[in-house]
Amino acid sequence: MKNNDLIPILVVDDDAANIKVLVQILRNEEGFAISVANNGLEALKLMKTVKPDLVLLDIMMPELDGYETCQRMKEDEELSNIPVIYLSAKIETEDVVKAFECGAVDYVTKPFNATELMARVRTQLDLKWSHDRINRQLELLTDTEAFLRFKLAKMEADLESAKVVQENLLPHECPTHDSYKIAFRYRPKEVVGGDYICFPSMHKDEQGFFLGDLTGHGVSAALDMALIKFITDRLFDGCSCDPQKLLKELNNKLFGQLSSSFITAVYGILKLDEAGGFHRCILAGAAHPKPILFDYQKKTYSYQNFLNGPAIGILPEFKTDNYSVELRSGSRIYLYTDGLTEAENEEGERLGNERFLKIVEESYDLCVDKTLENVLARVDEYGGSEESSDDVTLFVLEIVPEGD
Repeated sequence: MKNNDLIPILVVDDDAANIKVLVQILRNEEGFAISVANNGLEALKLMKTVKPDLVLLDIMMPELDGYETCQRMKEDEELSNIPVIYLSAKIETEDVVKAFECGAVDYVTKPFNATELMARVRTQLDLKWSHDRINRQLELLTDTEAFLRFKLAKMEADLESAKVVQENLLPHECPTHDSYKIAFRYRPKEVVGGDYICFPSMHKDEQGFFLGDLTGHGVSAALDMALIKFITDRLFDGCSCDPQKLLKELNNKLFGQLSSSFITAVYGILKLDEAGGFHRCILAGAAHPKPILFDYQKKTYSYQNFLNGPAIGILPEFKTDNYSVELRSGSRIYLYTDGLTEAENEEGERLGNERFLKIVEESYDLCVDKTLENVLARVDEYGGSEESSDDVTLFVLEIVPEGD
């Protein structure tokens, strides 16, 4: 039932006595705003202003009978949803069938019983209100769908814009040198990922490399990545030769500033020995997966003694230490984000550090670029049909073997 004041009902009949009886029955129930028309033409005109919830319509009327009146209602979009109950003395089957074919929802024969008539009136009103309520809900759903489609399109446009920003933040090529080779692969989980890598310019006998893993993806990650690049580019001027100092200063700048919560990172410096002996690599980490070393004796192992500080951006105070390792001809250092070791197979079992270390070891006889492709392919093979749950970045630095 409606909760507003009065329910508009239109009574249409050319017989004054019938109108009087109908109006009296309706008034006995209360709650109705009753309008009266004496023929079909007058009824159609009155409906435009009264907008009734129900029409009680006589069939036999001059000028425009009840059948034609109902047909015209159904052809008018503004009136088509108003239910019509026919009131007639005709009881032949063909008359009842014609009434329903014209669009009536019910048929009451004269003389009518007041109780029966009101039961039918209430039933049709309830049905109309239910129908109206469903239509309003459908309109709301349609509006909501249109709004969501608009928001989705905007999000997709924002992601594409963020993708362009991110592509311009990441290096398009690796540093080159006669004494070492560098290669990396970056593969975001979504259009825009949260991994960041860069190679700061240093002295001719030094090369820096920074790898970070932001929590989160999408536009916020791209914005945070832009912030990280902005800050690290400035920190490299004064801290590029001291990895632990750079990470500490980065934490000071980023604490409380990241919408993606925090970033794990590792920063390293390769210091070349011009005499041609062994080279030195100095690294520091912030809650990042430990680097992997493939040494000149063709042994692969993780830096077990590598000391990680906390993730950057979580705590106001940050502390870590530099870690130094000797690299000789043919040695390699691998850095990676945890999207690789956390890859899951179809049973939900993670790849883990040991399996990943084995994959890296078995790829040593390939050149650095093919090594990366092989490692990623092996990780994908382990995952099977399961999609990666995180961004993936894999970096390798190789001291060029003698004779190459």
